[in-house]
Amino acid sequence: MGGSKVKLLGDNNDWFYEIDLLYGREFKLGERFYISGYTGAGIYSRHYNSYNGTKYDLENESFFAVPIKLNLSPMVTSRFAIGFEMQATISNQKTLFTGGLLLQYYHKTKYNRKIM
Repeated sequence: MGGSKVKLLGDNNDWFYEIDLLYGREFKLGERFYISGYTGAGIYSRHYNSYNGTKYDLENESFFAVPIKLNLSPMVTSRFAIGFEMQATISNQKTLFTGGLLLQYYHKTKYNRKIM
């Protein structure tokens, strides 16, 4: 995962990336609804501008993090889901919460019969 602040004018040197190793499970909530949970370990690195009194300097931080993910996936067809993804990245430096749209394709169908 990676990200950055959006700034229309001026310099934008604030950004981060995260590399995770996750393990998770998927559970069926209904005929067309699935929920997935994942947790693991990762490295979180952020780069940002720091003001030292006279000028801005680019600072770097990297630290160990524990990501926790939760996906809610309603099936649109027998192989495709559109849902929501929420993640918390917990560390001793900073806790980061993110969310977003989930587009998921299953190689094998989830049903014995077709939905659409």
